[in-house]
Amino acid sequence: MAENKIKTVSNVDWHSGFYGAIGLEFIENDDDITLIDEHRLNHQPIRIDLLVVKKNREIQIANELGAAFRGHNIMEYKSEDDILSIDTVFKANAYASLYKAYGKHVDDIKADDITVTLCRITYPRDVFKALKNYGYAIEQIHQGIYMVTGKFIFPTQIVVMKQLDPELHFWLSNLRKDIPEPTFRDVIIRMHGFTTKQERAYAKAYFGALAEYND
Repeated sequence: MAENKIKTVSNVDWHSGFYGAIGLEFIENDDDITLIDEHRLNHQPIRIDLLVVKKNREIQIANELGAAFRGHNIMEYKSEDDILSIDTVFKANAYASLYKAYGKHVDDIKADDITVTLCRITYPRDVFKALKNYGYAIEQIHQGIYMVTGKFIFPTQIVVMKQLDPELHFWLSNLRKDIPEPTFRDVIIRMHGFTTKQERAYAKAYFGALAEYND
């Protein structure tokens, strides 16, 4: 069962919406993973937006967002009002290092069992330019999903939500402001089709944020 600890930021609970969107994106593997929202690092006030833990590393995530996932997968979401900068990318990797360091015992979490994912609605042109200037390479591995390769300890991917296939990634691609009214109605129709308790829980978290985004 996923853990959902919600924190409201700037009157829009986008953490909750992101939690719901990822839960719905990975619903085919819901029994194989655990979602931990705003995972605290040690006892410090530093939190990972979302931690996706595969119960069995060998399980392949059906959704291409998780194709590069390993055992422990740190996800950071930036809303349209937040800044995604080169420092954000390094900070996410720093969080991954802290997460590894705060295992239950020495080397409890292996470095090669961690990935980092950053999600934002628009194409981060300045970030990609800065990364390239530092000697990193950017490869688009799926539509809207870019892998950063180079000196980072952990595999790092950047997801441009606006570029995602809107059918394959309906929930994440529509977690934004000013979605068209027909799309908003489609969200409601799809939600009404959910039959399981977990699907409805994810949908409730998602819709709460979406309704605030598009009030």
